[in-house]
Amino acid sequence: MLKWDTNRQAVYDHIAERAPAITTAGLKSFFNQRKKGEKEVSSNAGKGVAALIHPGPKHKRKRGQAQGSLAEVLEGKGESSMILEKVESAYKSQKRLHGYDENEHARSLWAKLYPFSTMADELCCFPDDMKMIEEVGRAGVSRFLQVIGARIVAIGRAQELALDREQMEASRVEELSGIIQEKDQKIAELVASMEKKELELADEKKLQKSLSEKLKVVESENDQLSARVKELEGGVYEAFAQGFDRAVSQVKVVCPEADPSKLDVMKVVVNGELVEDEGAGESEGSSIGDKAD
Repeated sequence: MLKWDTNRQAVYDHIAERAPAITTAGLKSFFNQRKKGEKEVSSNAGKGVAALIHPGPKHKRKRGQAQGSLAEVLEGKGESSMILEKVESAYKSQKRLHGYDENEHARSLWAKLYPFSTMADELCCFPDDMKMIEEVGRAGVSRFLQVIGARIVAIGRAQELALDREQMEASRVEELSGIIQEKDQKIAELVASMEKKELELADEKKLQKSLSEKLKVVESENDQLSARVKELEGGVYEAFAQGFDRAVSQVKVVCPEADPSKLDVMKVVVNGELVEDEGAGESEGSSIGDKAD
């Protein structure tokens, strides 16, 4: 292993050789090569292995279940542009994690000068562990790394999907909150309008009550006036009768030979004769005795 204190340039070169450079083009090239290798393996393997690598018709993706297979994406078919946009977005979000910090200090695992080999020698390379790894062999280690890598991919994808669901739920909650606020605002407006209408109704009731009281006063005054009119009518009739009686008394004195029994308060003179006053009640504006001689 390289020594940090004695040969720093060698450590720099060692780290530079292992620095990953992840790009969309590089990712596409990697999967193309991997697909090519899978085809070569499938052509030499038996039907059982081929069935595992390439599932039969019953395992085909149904329409609408996914946006495109890996082969379609790498060949630029189907909805590959949409998926590649997601890949590009994923690359940008983790670009910093795949790179190295340009700071000269080595106190960060992302520092370009961090001595990974020295750390491995001092903290990770225990004799018993190294012996076990040698006994397992390269093939076992390679297969173990494939399992670990696949599991890490599954875990990472599960976390990404969970984050997507959380973001969708948060967006939905925000949308529902906006709808609820809009409904609350409408309810508040309706309540305010109802309160206004109730105040107007209360004012109308007060006005109606006031008019009703005034109507009662007017009706009372009308009753009083009607009673007064009847009282005055009685007085007029009494005065008319008294006047008639006085006229009869004077006729008896002035013309003793005249027959006063022929005089009648309900008759009038028409064409030199006393007749019943038939039209006395037809016209309210006429008075008793208002007939032409």
